[in-house]
Amino acid sequence: ASITGGEFKYGIVIFNPLMLAMSDLKVTIGEFLPAGCYAYYNEKGEALADISEGSMYMGYIKVLHTDTFTVIGSEDGHYNECLCDKTTELENHEYDNACDIDCNVCDETRTPAEHEYDNACDIDCNVCDEERTPAEHVYDNACDIDCNVCHEVRTPAEHVYDNACDADCNVCDEVRTPAEHVYDNDCDESCNVCTSIRVAHEHKFGETVTVTEPTHSKAGEGTITCAACGATENVVIPEKSGLSGGAVTAIAVGGTVATGTGGFSLFWFVIKKKKWADLVAAFK
Repeated sequence: ASITGGEFKYGIVIFNPLMLAMSDLKVTIGEFLPAGCYAYYNEKGEALADISEGSMYMGYIKVLHTDTFTVIGSEDGHYNECLCDKTTELENHEYDNACDIDCNVCDETRTPAEHEYDNACDIDCNVCDEERTPAEHVYDNACDIDCNVCHEVRTPAEHVYDNACDADCNVCDEVRTPAEHVYDNDCDESCNVCTSIRVAHEHKFGETVTVTEPTHSKAGEGTITCAACGATENVVIPEKSGLSGGAVTAIAVGGTVATGTGGFSLFWFVIKKKKWADLVAAFK
């Protein structure tokens, strides 16, 4: 009988001390025999046929030869062959997985299953779980959510904007539809939403509306209003020029008030034939 080391267990129990001289080795229950060819005998010294794997018997073993086995591989499997031409039964090849190319026992090579991956960025083979160095994920920018290679979704960076009216993300330059600028009127320079400053149009003021009439001794007050935005500004109306009505009366009536007033009255009322109202109007 031939066995390969570590594959068969035999429990050898020798009860008759005289049989010890006939045995080449004594094996306890559960011990592994070394690889080799053996002859088996029972307690009476009668030769036995090959005993089955894992069986137990009482007897002794004659070692024919050991460590003489060669593993032979083929397309269908592998077996062990002894120098004495004894062979073991053909056994199937053993592989780590479906993608393994070499048999673990005889190194016979085969055409294995191809590795399968979900995508170019997948690291584990779906068939054998073997890991590889995958392609790196590629994104358009830090805010891009989908990998351009495998379309795997990630948690991207958040868009960052200067304010609600900013159209371009500061991280990825992606353009969005921002909030519209809001101003109080056409002449307002600062947006009410984002406080950004714009160049507003120039005021177009209409005519001055008099609030307080000017006099010969005091300026008046008025307002002007922009026709575009309705903005109002206060303005000063200059004092009236010329002599006041009181001064004219003093000249015309009070001849004793100033030297030469009599000659003026004669010139104005007699020669020029002007009326008192004309004189007052001349000095307004």
